[in-house]
Amino acid sequence: MPEDSTMDHRFTKVAVARTTGWPSNALGHRIPRPLWWNSLVTGCGQALPALAHMLVLPALIHGLGLDRFAVFAVVWTLFSYLTLFDLGLSRGTARSVAQAHALGNERSLPRIVWTSGLLLVLMGAATGALLWLLAPIGVAWLRFASPVNEEALQTFRLAGAALPVFLGAWALQAVLEGLQRFAPLAVARAVSGAVTALALGVAARLGLGLPSLVGIMAISRTGYFLALAWILRRAIPGIRAGVQFDLRTASALLNFGRWVMLHAWMTPLLTYGDRFVIGVLKGPVDLSLYVVPQEVLLRLMMIPTTVMSAAYPLLSSDHATGDVDRVRKVFAESLRLAIMILGSLSLVLILFPREILHFWIGPQMVRAAAPLQIMAAGSLLLGSAYVCSIACTALGRPDLPARITLAIAAPYMALIVVLIKTGGVTGAAVGYALRGAVQLALYTWAFANLLRSQVQRLGGDG
Repeated sequence: MPEDSTMDHRFTKVAVARTTGWPSNALGHRIPRPLWWNSLVTGCGQALPALAHMLVLPALIHGLGLDRFAVFAVVWTLFSYLTLFDLGLSRGTARSVAQAHALGNERSLPRIVWTSGLLLVLMGAATGALLWLLAPIGVAWLRFASPVNEEALQTFRLAGAALPVFLGAWALQAVLEGLQRFAPLAVARAVSGAVTALALGVAARLGLGLPSLVGIMAISRTGYFLALAWILRRAIPGIRAGVQFDLRTASALLNFGRWVMLHAWMTPLLTYGDRFVIGVLKGPVDLSLYVVPQEVLLRLMMIPTTVMSAAYPLLSSDHATGDVDRVRKVFAESLRLAIMILGSLSLVLILFPREILHFWIGPQMVRAAAPLQIMAAGSLLLGSAYVCSIACTALGRPDLPARITLAIAAPYMALIVVLIKTGGVTGAAVGYALRGAVQLALYTWAFANLLRSQVQRLGGDG
């Protein structure tokens, strides 16, 4: 090989090592940062705000009262499920940034950032305007206590006005994940979440109204947005050159995101549809026996979510560079890490369900021990399935998880009806576990086929 070719080859290795977020040695060989460390950092950034909000929850309930707190809870839920309103752009943005960074295509990063950010801000403005117009209908439909109806209307409209800044921050967060800047992102998220929780608790104690609390959340999110923008200005100097909206980039992001959005909208149907069926067929007592253990297990699903937040940009960048072996290793490490942590916690729930429910809730909830055991096993399956679905998305096929979810939705709901009629809460738990097994099998099959096709394509190119 000529000398200049050798130098170019080494330069490419160094560039790839640098741009994928890993340190490199003198020869440019990649030294991967531990996935467990990135997952831990990401998890801390998510867990600390959640803990802070749990601590101020009594102050909010005491300061607002149950009727006004119900209004606040609706707004908080709206802000917590922003992925339902982002058109799948955040996932597509993280992947596009990770791939451009891995290939050394730094010039395209400002274009991706500006295009994604503007699209999400516009989406937030459109959704906020719709919420503003439909707020009176929402207040009437939710049937709040009449003394708080006017305050609820103002609160919903203010929440709609705040949506653009919330979704704008979501875009910048996706960019930093794509760049694998997990530490500064986690710090910004933890500080913003803790400050927001503290301010909300103080405001509620002082007797401030619901619009004031939403205003505090909007101001805090604006500060979070500005912090992320400052980090990005240092990470991507070209972003300072000015607005760079590109129609081709927008089209690619929207085309990718439509499948992510479909999957995001279908998942709650599978997750919460069984609750509706139990409520209709069995009543509120059985519904409570099912919801309590399910809520515990849904919280545990943060574990695979956190792991894949760290793994997703790695898989995306390795897919862009054609490093199939590295894709396999990252996927295997992600799956192993999720199973190890989630499996350990699930095993505790399987072995000591009665003791945990008795200590946590009381003796009246011990009847939910068997459903808790079954759903704990099912959650391990669902967590593993989630790893496979995100891996498929990282490899450029977000349609596969969406198509699979769409295909199993109707049969699952039909099966759930039969199982609940015959087995009650335990039957619903069995359906929950069966869904995990089916999704794991189908997502694993899809991911294996994707890897096989990539190997064949690289072989053909060679």
